[in-house]
Amino acid sequence: FAIGLSIVVYHLVHTYTGSYPASLLAGILIALDPTLSFSKVSGMEVALFAFLMVLALLLYTKGRSLACGVALGFSVLARPEGYLFVAVLLLTLGLRLVWEGYSTDRGDLKRLASLIIPLVVIILPINLFLFQR
Repeated sequence: FAIGLSIVVYHLVHTYTGSYPASLLAGILIALDPTLSFSKVSGMEVALFAFLMVLALLLYTKGRSLACGVALGFSVLARPEGYLFVAVLLLTLGLRLVWEGYSTDRGDLKRLASLIIPLVVIILPINLFLFQR
């Protein structure tokens, strides 16, 4: 997942900046980050979680809500901090809808539903299992 994280960071930076050198530098810096180095090779979930979070952000910016919901769901399964990122992303989406004006013509409801449904389908079973009496 460490290599995947570098690739996804490269694409995310390129999406926002359009600069190949900046994208390449970001990907290389993530690959060589000493704070993640131990986690990448020790089998810890840090690289998996970081990969899924950055992938979800990339998919969200590309408008691929269904895949974003799947990535968010798996990130929550990897680490509970994923709930915080889900909350921030949903708040951002809600504020964008309010700011731009809600419209059914643009498919806002479809985009929101296609993000939330896979997320709920992935995290609901484990939560029901963990919080049962």
